[in-house]
Amino acid sequence: MPPIPDRVAVSRRCPFPLPARSVECHIVSRKPFNPDLIQPPPGDDADGPGEGPVSVAQLNAMVKRALARLPQRLAVAGEISNFTRAASGHLYFTLKDEQAAVRCVMWRSSAARLKFSPDDGLAVIAFGNVDLYEARGEYQLYVGRLTPQGRGELELAFRQLHEKLDKRGWFASERKRPIPFLPATIGVVTSRTGAAFHDILKTLAIRWPGVRVVLADARVQGEGAGESIARAIALLNRHAVAIGGVDVLIVGRGGGSLEDLWAFNTEPVAEAIFRSAIPVVSAVGHEVDTTIADLVADARAATPTAAAQLVVPDRGEIRERLASARSLLARRMSQQLADLRTQLRQCERFEAFRRPAAMLRGPRQLLDETSARLTAAWRETLHAAGARLADLAARLSRHHPRAALIGRWRSLDAIIGRLRWAADKQNRVAERRLTGRVARFDRAGPRVRLPKLADRLAAFERQLEAYNPRRVLKRGYSITRRKRDGALLTASAQAPAGEVLTTELADGTVQSVVAGGPPAPPTRRKRDGGDGDADQMNLGF
Repeated sequence: MPPIPDRVAVSRRCPFPLPARSVECHIVSRKPFNPDLIQPPPGDDADGPGEGPVSVAQLNAMVKRALARLPQRLAVAGEISNFTRAASGHLYFTLKDEQAAVRCVMWRSSAARLKFSPDDGLAVIAFGNVDLYEARGEYQLYVGRLTPQGRGELELAFRQLHEKLDKRGWFASERKRPIPFLPATIGVVTSRTGAAFHDILKTLAIRWPGVRVVLADARVQGEGAGESIARAIALLNRHAVAIGGVDVLIVGRGGGSLEDLWAFNTEPVAEAIFRSAIPVVSAVGHEVDTTIADLVADARAATPTAAAQLVVPDRGEIRERLASARSLLARRMSQQLADLRTQLRQCERFEAFRRPAAMLRGPRQLLDETSARLTAAWRETLHAAGARLADLAARLSRHHPRAALIGRWRSLDAIIGRLRWAADKQNRVAERRLTGRVARFDRAGPRVRLPKLADRLAAFERQLEAYNPRRVLKRGYSITRRKRDGALLTASAQAPAGEVLTTELADGTVQSVVAGGPPAPPTRRKRDGGDGDADQMNLGF
């Protein structure tokens, strides 16, 4: 066993901070350590000096018993090197300074309580006891607790996890999602009995009473709190659809010390927030508290109450904004309606907008006439071709020789081809003419033709009014007809005695009976079509 260095200090207290590059043993004991006690006790199997050699196992057994007399609680400061994490979870490393080194072992049960990740070059203070590993004849320091030098254990763990997650891009602002403006359902991950949950409910009830709150109860402090929070976040994500949808999550708790808030600085919680399909608002502690969960979440609130204020709007502010928007909308609608009325009055001044159908009457009639002429020409052409074909067939039938018959058939086929070509040509010509007229009609737009059509219509109205018999009646004239057949009287001989007459005046009709006159002519059968003048007068009057 190597000798104990001269620089090993023995004390009952831990005078931290320790000098750099030094190893100090801080022994928790009520009696001072006596190096002379490291001797074989009386009654050992080994013989005294010079009486014979001892085996290696016996030597190791003596050293182990001697080391057992050392204090069971040592604090050793040094730098980690050759760090190894075994598959079983045990940690193996060497603690060294400039002059010496000692092998260290930390069992899995103790390593699981570490808040930070040990690594080569890290200056630490190891708390444990010294024992011999008999298989190799080496003494080792069995570490039960490990703390970093110069900074707290939690601070180092926070910095290590922050650096690790920052390299993964979990803090990037590009991946942050917006918080819904008016969520229908809010998920809360916190303790059911904590004050944070009641503060959130109270704030939501004041600002927006109609929102639905779903609580995922979780431990927020102590052993296993980080895993509990991560499970609660994953649970709300898995069952969001089953519970009617969750729009946003609030994850947090009230204030406390760094140890109380440490669950929100663990990697399981950070990963659960990062994997969440629902936007997450972190609300941990107070304004000065910053956790890993705050950095990974989509939004951070200083307190649970501030988180509730962040996810829902204030009802009073919404009402004021709605009232302002309603007033603005009414003013804009009134202005727009006034503008539309002005535009409508301007459109009403144009004849094209008042009577659009009248503009198409002439073109439609022209199109019908052109189509009728084209159809008649086509039928006439076909009729002529048919007549010529019949003539050719008669002439062909008069020539019996087969050669002449074949020649005539060929001539007939040629004639039919020319006829078809002529018919197609005429059809194409007619189509071009029709297309040209349609194009001319399109070029003569409503603004050009409308005044001319209006003048023609006014002329027609004046002419029609000039021929209106009602105007003649107003000047004192009348129209007399026989009542029995409605015939117009143009001579007195047509009204014999006893004939019932109907006289049409400007403001009505009068019936009368002829008292004297020529005898009634024999009744004759009325010819088809009636009297020409009467028929003419009956047309529309």
